[in-house]
Amino acid sequence: MELTLYEQTYAFGWAFVLGAVIAGVYMVMMVMRELVPPGNPRIFAEDILFSVFAAILNFFYAVALTNGIVRLYVLFAEGVSFLLLYLTVGKILKRTAGVIFGMVYRIWHFFADPLSKVIRKIIFTFCKKCRIVLNFQRK
Repeated sequence: MELTLYEQTYAFGWAFVLGAVIAGVYMVMMVMRELVPPGNPRIFAEDILFSVFAAILNFFYAVALTNGIVRLYVLFAEGVSFLLLYLTVGKILKRTAGVIFGMVYRIWHFFADPLSKVIRKIIFTFCKKCRIVLNFQRK
């Protein structure tokens, strides 16, 4: 049974969303690669996981909206959406990932370092008091 024009248009529209979701997952992986450069085995594993993830999404999409048939216009819409996001937002994210990570890192240490010093002093004082109490009871 063929899809109606409405169903085809509906599937075409949602294919753009699916392409954006796949591009979003890819951009997250791309930023992780920029921040922590992986070795060859990790790149291979990430690429396999991404491919499996995209294939599973496409399978469920095809079953849900196109009666299990992979349509060329759906793949086209996904590809266009993916490329538009990757070539615009993805490139900007890739260039600014290090700067953003550096800012977050500095902000984290601005708050965490003084707090850790206070916690260390509290723990040191507590341990010192415990030693005094334990040594006092032994005598």
